[in-house]
Amino acid sequence: MSEEDYDVVIDVLQKHYDKLWKMCDHNTEWGIMDHIRLEQMQKLKEAMKVWKKHLDDKVLE
Repeated sequence: MSEEDYDVVIDVLQKHYDKLWKMCDHNTEWGIMDHIRLEQMQKLKEAMKVWKKHLDDKVLE
């Protein structure tokens, strides 16, 4: 990611997503906590989409 493309919000959300994935990555059996983590990961991805859309809309103004 170049300095021009860097976005602190996306960076933080992605780091949290990556940490959650790392906790689930090597599991052979998925428990309730893994399902909660996956749900949280989905919310983080959605937040990234919303933020990128916000930035795109802001550019168009």
